[in-house]
Amino acid sequence: MAIISGLVGNVLVEDLSLGIVAPFDASIAVMVLAGAVIVFTWTENYGKTTHRSIGAQFSEALQAIYADQRIALLGAMQSLFEASMYTFVFLWTPALSPNGEKLPHGVVFSCFMTACMAGSALTGLLIRKCRPQDYMAYVYLISAISLAVPSVFHLDQSAHHTGLLGADGTQVEQESKGGISMQGKIELLAFCAFEGCVGIFWPTQMTLRASFVPEELRSTILNVFRIPLNLFVCLGLYKVSNLPLSVMFGLCVLFLMGCVVFQLRLNYLIKKGQGLKPAR
Repeated sequence: MAIISGLVGNVLVEDLSLGIVAPFDASIAVMVLAGAVIVFTWTENYGKTTHRSIGAQFSEALQAIYADQRIALLGAMQSLFEASMYTFVFLWTPALSPNGEKLPHGVVFSCFMTACMAGSALTGLLIRKCRPQDYMAYVYLISAISLAVPSVFHLDQSAHHTGLLGADGTQVEQESKGGISMQGKIELLAFCAFEGCVGIFWPTQMTLRASFVPEELRSTILNVFRIPLNLFVCLGLYKVSNLPLSVMFGLCVLFLMGCVVFQLRLNYLIKKGQGLKPAR
């Protein structure tokens, strides 16, 4: 559906010339239709009742994180990887068109989603051949190398060259200048490689969480690690116009290399004797 939505958005903007907000207008119609289907065909899922307060749930989650280093490592890798992924989401457009090059954004997005789908499909083959923890360090390393490409390409560009700021520091629209450059094409390939790693990350991370994180605390523990994630994303968005692309992508590379280190530490703990066992 994501691949189709990108192609439909591209048709609305490029082929039908309905303007750059046309995909957002179309999404309103789709969401209203989906809302109607949900209201008239779905029943409410109230879940299990619990007498524990929110504070008690977070307290238990923090205790579980403190007691089991494997949970802490998985949570740290989730936060760092997702922080890099969300940063990439906001930066790929100025990275591919630093001088206002005209991009088929919908087609590019569909390419990303295709790469992500390919990564998810590859995960099934990887899990049948080896354990999840055996290949994730390589996935994080490939992700870091992929985002290092735009960081290197934009070393000589300040924030004013990203298309986000004008000479007076105000946000401006750049005039489109031709198609995507050769540098942009190389970056596009690197971004597709990163999206492939994203496709591998999600199912593999869920498999590892099912092995180490207690089911009754799983959602609360995930929310604990989303707190620093959301803080970084908000701060990154707040300062994104003031920082060069090389710095922002460089931070992502550091985060992903941190994931490599944490994954190797997790592998050491598993090899030491704390193997994969279903979490209770």
